Amino acid sequence: MDTWDIGLAPHVIYDGVYPNLQRGQIARFAVEFWPYALDSSAEAVIHAERVTEGGHKSNNAYHVNAKVEYAAEWDEVFYAPAPGMMDGLPKWDAQGEPIFYHFPLVRQTRPEPVCVLDCGIRTYREGGKNLPTNSGGFVNATIGMSIDQFFRSDFPPTARDMPPIIYTWHIEEITLFTAPLVEKRDEVGRLRREYDMEQIISQSIEQMDAHRDDHGWYTLRCTKLDFPPVHMNRREMQAYYAQDKMGKRYQ
Repeated sequence: MDTWDIGLAPHVIYDGVYPNLQRGQIARFAVEFWPYALDSSAEAVIHAERVTEGGHKSNNAYHVNAKVEYAAEWDEVFYAPAPGMMDGLPKWDAQGEPIFYHFPLVRQTRPEPVCVLDCGIRTYREGGKNLPTNSGGFVNATIGMSIDQFFRSDFPPTARDMPPIIYTWHIEEITLFTAPLVEKRDEVGRLRREYDMEQIISQSIEQMDAHRDDHGWYTLRCTKLDFPPVHMNRREMQAYYAQDKMGKRYQ
């Protein structure tokens, strides 16, 4: 399988690494997965097929039998109030809205599991529960795929043995999905606005407009080109897409 359906949320474009992509473009990006279900597998084969049933209506979900190419635990750096500073403070007001506090932020670290699966392409996950902890084995999973939304290509020095995960793609199609927002209450009675997944509308588009399309999400049908995956840092990726403005990577 060389053609894949890969999701992208419009807010990812705001980060400044990726431009508004368009149909026919040659692009580079890594693919992140999130598991709907994941278990070890005794079947030592690599296989992927699209999910066509159930609630995966934006088409970027796959049943896979994949090899665990890389599994490790990193020290993730983050900035937050000092431990204990917010103990006992309420998080929500009487109307169910979040309460924002202003405290000095301090640099902290926490262990973060990371793994790379080979399901025909290398796709990775940083953070979450029940990820494989040893490389070399196989897993059977149902996963969603999206363009690397946090752009974790600036990996820490401890990840130098991680295999390259950034592929070169030809964007065949772009579909914009939208759905009305409805109010629902969560398990403690707070009001939340969620997409009504029973009323999804899809529209084929030529080019993204992240600000206009902020109420929806994209699926890109992409063909993986015959170039080996690479490592790229943030600056290198920005330089790559800067050349697109001169029309060098379209066909």
